[in-house]
Amino acid sequence: MSKLRVVLSRVLLTVIIAVQVFGTAGMSEVQASTSTKNLESVIVSGGTFNTGIKINQNYSVEMTFSLSSLNQYKNIYVATGTKFDVYKLRYEANQGLFAAHGWYNQKIYTPKVNEEITVSNKKNTFYVNGIKAVTETYQNIESIYTLKFGDLAGSIKAFKIWNESGKLVASYIPVLDASGKACMYDTVGNKYAYYSGKCTAGKEVSNSANANVSVQPSQENKTDASNTVVNNTVVNKTDANEADTSKTSTDKLSGVKCAEALKLNGGSFNSGLTINQDYSIEMVFSLDNTTQYKDLYNAAGTKYSVYKLRYEAGNGLYAEHGWYKQNIYTPKENEKITLLQQKNITYVNGKQAVKMTLQDLTAVYTLKFGDFVGTIESFKVWNASGKLVGEFLPAFDATGKACMYDTVSSKYIKYSGTCSAVSASETKEESKNEAVQKPSVNSYASAPVVDTKSDAYKEVYDIYKDILVNNNFTSKSIEKYNMTQDEVREIIAEVQNDYFLELNASLSSICLGGTAEKCTSIYMFVKDNNYSSQLTKLKNVRDNLLSKVEPSMTDMDKVLLAHEYIVNNCEYSDKGTGYYTTVGSLVYGKASCAGYTKGMMFLLHYMDIETRLVESKAMNHGWLYVKIDGEWYHIDATWDGTRKDTNSARMHKYFIRNDKEMLNFSSGRHYDWKIRNGNFTSTSTKYTNWFVHDVAGTMHYYKGMWYYVDINTGAIKASTIEGANTKTIVDKLTVSGISKIYSISSDGVMKYCANGKTYTKTL
Repeated sequence: MSKLRVVLSRVLLTVIIAVQVFGTAGMSEVQASTSTKNLESVIVSGGTFNTGIKINQNYSVEMTFSLSSLNQYKNIYVATGTKFDVYKLRYEANQGLFAAHGWYNQKIYTPKVNEEITVSNKKNTFYVNGIKAVTETYQNIESIYTLKFGDLAGSIKAFKIWNESGKLVASYIPVLDASGKACMYDTVGNKYAYYSGKCTAGKEVSNSANANVSVQPSQENKTDASNTVVNNTVVNKTDANEADTSKTSTDKLSGVKCAEALKLNGGSFNSGLTINQDYSIEMVFSLDNTTQYKDLYNAAGTKYSVYKLRYEAGNGLYAEHGWYKQNIYTPKENEKITLLQQKNITYVNGKQAVKMTLQDLTAVYTLKFGDFVGTIESFKVWNASGKLVGEFLPAFDATGKACMYDTVSSKYIKYSGTCSAVSASETKEESKNEAVQKPSVNSYASAPVVDTKSDAYKEVYDIYKDILVNNNFTSKSIEKYNMTQDEVREIIAEVQNDYFLELNASLSSICLGGTAEKCTSIYMFVKDNNYSSQLTKLKNVRDNLLSKVEPSMTDMDKVLLAHEYIVNNCEYSDKGTGYYTTVGSLVYGKASCAGYTKGMMFLLHYMDIETRLVESKAMNHGWLYVKIDGEWYHIDATWDGTRKDTNSARMHKYFIRNDKEMLNFSSGRHYDWKIRNGNFTSTSTKYTNWFVHDVAGTMHYYKGMWYYVDINTGAIKASTIEGANTKTIVDKLTVSGISKIYSISSDGVMKYCANGKTYTKTL
């Protein structure tokens, strides 16, 4: 059966289902009338809609709304339990939107008056307008009450709920009922819901324009709520901007015979597009085998790749942005995958896989795709403004040769290797219609997120970017933008995230002039005369360490690699240049506890390891909290490097410890700490009796194994990071003192010391 027939049969089934009546406790409701009129929105104040649905922490919620006042203190939606709110989105007067998952409450966005916003809440992750805002602490919340929404002064356009399986269980749209009363209509339960306060109709939308309103939820009824929750925003916003492009694509497919997919083997398509790092790419494909080592697409520049997606045999998919490369997914043979790479963020099947370091890459070459053994269904490219500039679909040319057809340029492009069609559509007319179905809400982001930031936001972003990147000491006036200091701080935070290297290379501090209500200027507090040199040296440190990161490394391998670097290359000092900064520890090699910690956080940032700063005022000390495999652990690199025990060699005592262990050490205990930007606990005992804690001196990584001196035996051993496959490399060499490994070369030659003499051994 063709795709078009499948779609039509699903639509018919959805219409049949949608006219059934489902009981929903606690909701004011009547059966829907055919005379229902659709609204663009409802305007509400002083009440709520009661969904009648009891949710748990694994449900997902999405709401599109705007606020008519910034002085209110209201719940946008809330599901309360006996102790905690399960999910809550709240606007706090003149402060912004705060999201809650259980007890955890965090600011996620500062809206403007009447600004339309879509907030998506998938489990404990919140998105604003399709962009991830925050992932909160995941909690085990039990007793819950019914979910309500709409306790705000403003307007509502949509409210949706998915259960823990990702099934759409309610989709509310604004309507007028048969009597002309403004309310919400659940297209899944086929029922009206009425507001407990004042509710009036917004602009009326003709029924013809929304003829299939009951059909839409079935298209969104996916098994993975993350696709829907994030994507509904993405697709809706893009559709509005790209409607003309879609129509043009459809028209240009008239007379084109399309294929279901193409089977590829040993070649590539040249897109003819020259892209930069702000372009976006989406590819729908599958791999026939897992033994290949191929680029799925690549746009190479004079030095680095702008974008590259590569499958490495047995290891999985690796995404690249400039020099930065990371494993993002391990597919199965013939598994259909939708991959979207938007600037430095890569999504796999609708879920964010990695956010890479944004780099300033200039010279680029033409984008090519398809150099793999497998099948391809589509390849799309958007420019920096979100405009579709290439939509390549499987087709047959006039001679019957299988190739790709670009609906934007109306051109066929041919494969340089062996390419054949998987199956052809039955008619040309169906091919035309099927192409319209491809960018549906069922696939992730048929176009990437459209940049909705204001011109003022972008201009202030560029002003601070210039200050940070160029260490510009000139005070910059931003008075004309009429921004509060909180609004400017949000922009500063984004710039600092995008230019993380430059931020850490500077010893200067950023300051804001004006008042809390109106920020008038941005300026650098201290001129950093050595900034340029520090930037170069810090980049070299980063690149050197990252060059040692291998694809097979676990997160714990990476954390240990960073720990060994810091401990071996930094001495404790509370004096000197930037001793409390990343520059102090990584460039000048002298730092206080703050410098040790920030240096390690800097390195782990580029390894995509989540960290937090831990501070104890009582101890006048700080250290690191690191998240590995979902669990938090303490690392105090400062004390590992300075507080050696009786044999003067142990340097892993404070590496990967839980709260209890840090509190209960007989000497060197830690206490009265607070975690900056979080409220976590560390309870895992997985590494309590870990062999690493009994290692003398530095550990060295080589081909999946860590080489070290066992403090208990004096022997040089090797094992995996988990302590498996342990083997003795060199037996105990000395009666007194500890042996030491100096280095292991890239070709496996270990240089070590024993009994005061230096030896080498080929591993």
